[in-house]
Amino acid sequence: MANENENQVNAHAYFYNSENGDRKYNADGHSDFMSPFFAPGVFQGSLQVTANNDMTVTIAPGYAWVPIAGSTVKRLKHFTEPITIDIEAASGTLDRIDTIVVRRNDTDRDVTAEYVKGALSTEPVPTAPTRSGAVYEQVLCQISIPAGSVRITQDMITDTRMDSDLCGYVCATITEIDFSQITAQFDQFFRNYEVAVEDRFDAFNDYIELLKQNGDTEYQSLLTEFQSLAAAYRQQFTDLYNEMENLISEATAAQLQLEIDDTNESVFNRYYGLINSQATVYKENGKTVRVEAANNEAAVTTTFSEDKAAGTKTINSLVVPVNDQYQYRKVTVITYLSNRTVVQNSYTKELKN
Repeated sequence: MANENENQVNAHAYFYNSENGDRKYNADGHSDFMSPFFAPGVFQGSLQVTANNDMTVTIAPGYAWVPIAGSTVKRLKHFTEPITIDIEAASGTLDRIDTIVVRRNDTDRDVTAEYVKGALSTEPVPTAPTRSGAVYEQVLCQISIPAGSVRITQDMITDTRMDSDLCGYVCATITEIDFSQITAQFDQFFRNYEVAVEDRFDAFNDYIELLKQNGDTEYQSLLTEFQSLAAAYRQQFTDLYNEMENLISEATAAQLQLEIDDTNESVFNRYYGLINSQATVYKENGKTVRVEAANNEAAVTTTFSEDKAAGTKTINSLVVPVNDQYQYRKVTVITYLSNRTVVQNSYTKELKN
């Protein structure tokens, strides 16, 4: 029967004092001893990356516990001083995402903090950490570098220390994790967001105020135009009234009223009396030559003419009803004699054209 110890040749018991050199331990043995107690990553409060408001970032002091592919052996690195890292200048046209990593290199037998420049792209992605052979990288953060950037601010830095796929926290030695460093990035983001919202709100208020000012200006312009038109129409009516008053005296008006005695005259006056709308007055050389008015019942056109040689003035009024096959015309001829004025009216009924 085989010795039971032969089946445990790859098992290790830590630590026994050596007797005649039968217990020899090296760095791998010490690391293997610690592996069950600490998962790989960075220790709480260690290695935060902060922006310096220029093209550099600073890594805070702290501890990293870094594994290697295919082995349980890990290496501990104590970074005792802050490390400032220069970030390469931004592209003028394309974006990129850089990373800050803790790199274990067993060939060099060291663990170091390194800067990894990302690939330029319109839709950039961070470079995946190297984890093969003698190299293993833990990602402390990702840094967004938009095209044309001239400095790095905290909101451009994505802290990945608590992402167990990229880095992770070593939590075994603590009972509570302090997330104040993690919230610093979120606080900066929300401060920027608050400023952006306030700026957009101010711009919106300015736009509303501009619309109000433009609306007030347009309203005043329309009001002024309407007032001018109203004044013009009032003046036209006054001018027409005065001219008609000069043409026909009160006595002449009474004489004209007495001469209205036939059917055509009655029909003419009935339609003429239905017109109750704004009249349009046409003038030539300051004198009224035509007046037009219409509504849903009829349209009336009155023209004025004068024969100075004969000493007469003629008023020709044409009423065109909407729902009638005829149109009605009244012609008033005023003759100025040396000792009196003669007014003659005639009414005719015509088929519409």
